[in-house]
Amino acid sequence: MVLEFRHDATKNITIISASKRSQRPTVYSEKVFCPFDKGSEKSTPPTSFALPENDWKVRCFENLYPVLKKEGEFKKGEGFWKSNAVGMHEVIVETDNHGELFQNFTEEQLKLVLKAYLNRFKFFTENNEYAFLFKNYGKGSGASIDHEHSQIIGLPFVPEVIESESRLCEKQCFFCNPGEAVLETEHFKVIAPSFARFPLEVWIISKRHVKTLLDLTEEEGLDFMLLLKKIIEKQYEKSKDYTIAFHSGFRGKDFHFHIEFYPRPNVWGGIELGTGVIINTKTEEDVKELFQTLTTQSP
Repeated sequence: MVLEFRHDATKNITIISASKRSQRPTVYSEKVFCPFDKGSEKSTPPTSFALPENDWKVRCFENLYPVLKKEGEFKKGEGFWKSNAVGMHEVIVETDNHGELFQNFTEEQLKLVLKAYLNRFKFFTENNEYAFLFKNYGKGSGASIDHEHSQIIGLPFVPEVIESESRLCEKQCFFCNPGEAVLETEHFKVIAPSFARFPLEVWIISKRHVKTLLDLTEEEGLDFMLLLKKIIEKQYEKSKDYTIAFHSGFRGKDFHFHIEFYPRPNVWGGIELGTGVIINTKTEEDVKELFQTLTTQSP
């Protein structure tokens, strides 16, 4: 099995070579055995965190097909460098009900999911240089199992995208005044960036300048989860494949916590892959139209 970081200096990007990932199962039917179902716990690594502890509705464990490994030495180089892919990788199963969608979660279930996010994010932040929480849903997003879940990885370095965003928080923070909101709650703004890469992409930005998910108050956290549920429900009408990326800060630098929601109805072609110039067939006006039926009050 190969698990290595390989840096491409021609494009300034880091690739994880993870040969074992191709072996992970694909589950897109209730008739197929799902390792994330309640009763299937022996099919996964041991539980690292669960709520409730004795009869779980949310369960976390190490990814059986990780993109990073705990053991080994990491050494970042210059140019075309290569190193062991050292880090951590876990799965957060968000419901014990295989067919239940995130947008149908009760408020109580959302609270359990948030507590699991916070627990694992804190642990990963304390044990890695950078913790990245994300959620893929649907085949078009790269998810291999349709049972609702998120993932979290711990990296031995801060990704360039995050460092670039951090620089935008210096002096006059971009995220504190990101422009017109298409949806708003007491604690969050939803914007449709004019430079969006994906059709109907939106960003959820904390109104308060906080660095990570851990800095949210209990009230802000629930407000966020209810808002995210609303956005998923509305976006699901247009694309049943999506990715959610939690952008959080790192030690020693300023940051403004936000979430980027990427619908994935399209496949990038030659222009996007070959030049980095991206074609987006939707604009912020299309996002406004999608969300115009939703209230601007707290969800």
